[in-house]
Amino acid sequence: MTFEGLIRYLPKRLRRLLAQCCWFAGGVVLPQIRAAEKGERIVLKDLAEGMVAKDFVTLAHVQRYLFAEQYSTGRIVLDVGCGSGYGTAHLSRAGAKLAIGVDCSALAIRYAKKWHDNERTEFVIMDACALGFRAAFDLAVCFDVLEHLQRPTDALRQICQAMTIHGVAIIGTPNRSVSGLDNPHHVSELSLPEFQQLLGSFFNKVVVLGQDLVVGGKRLGQNWRWAPPRLSFSLHNFALVDRDVDICFGLLAICRRA
Repeated sequence: MTFEGLIRYLPKRLRRLLAQCCWFAGGVVLPQIRAAEKGERIVLKDLAEGMVAKDFVTLAHVQRYLFAEQYSTGRIVLDVGCGSGYGTAHLSRAGAKLAIGVDCSALAIRYAKKWHDNERTEFVIMDACALGFRAAFDLAVCFDVLEHLQRPTDALRQICQAMTIHGVAIIGTPNRSVSGLDNPHHVSELSLPEFQQLLGSFFNKVVVLGQDLVVGGKRLGQNWRWAPPRLSFSLHNFALVDRDVDICFGLLAICRRA
């Protein structure tokens, strides 16, 4: 049984304890050696490393950045909550004119500057709820950030203001309806109707896709937690769908102001 498989069968109290003392790094759970750095971080040398990972968490993150590739070519990109910066760097290499990654963690930004800096990336310590940009970006991505905020509306307002009038925002978050609500770092998980309503307050056009697990050619939907415990995940097990989105583990929205 893989470590990821074992985690799914732990009692809720032990899963909470594990989440409080560990962070994910390239598919491996490592001790959290800095008490000040609490939260969830995916640490990868590059996206290619993540694409061959075997664990659910890393591959779910990688899938979102791979989807965002198609919107990045020739655009100025803002990555809100960039973490260790591997996704920001990937979007720059995928053809963005400039990709700016922002995160509230000084440690994450320091890591991003050290390992993912290139001629078309910038990394800045910044609060998602106080960005201060005005009509500066053609594409904004924000993955797994809203659920960590007491007031996700503040972050969405800042993202909307940061976009050009014809810009695109791609926003991902867990689906509260099937998540289990057992992650101690998540304070504002949203169901599909809640997500749609919230985004509709800021954007004129919103399309929400679902991230689902596929095993043996069948979608798992709300049963995603019960994937075979010996399963070694690959990107082939992850699908973006536009039907039955409400039972998917993840929600991914494509938003436009105009």
